[in-house]
Amino acid sequence: MGRVPGTLLARKSLFDRIGLFDTRYAIASDVDWFVRAKDHGAAMHTLPQLLLHKRVHSANLSSNAETNSRELLHLLHRSRHTRRERPSVEPGK
Repeated sequence: MGRVPGTLLARKSLFDRIGLFDTRYAIASDVDWFVRAKDHGAAMHTLPQLLLHKRVHSANLSSNAETNSRELLHLLHRSRHTRRERPSVEPGK
């Protein structure tokens, strides 16, 4: 994605369709949700304005490289599997 998903404005109907954040992930629950939303064809737009300042320090949960890598790899494999299993849609249909 190339984004830090720290801010989000979404309709309840999107959460009804995609589901909630998966709390089984210690770090990547937000990234997982965005990947699932993208896999389900949700429209996403990025604003040019800075909306979030994030303080990065050694106590951040995401500074645990092993957990971070394991969770991201797991959700990317799941996303790949989901896209393979979904029937393809022809343009215009």
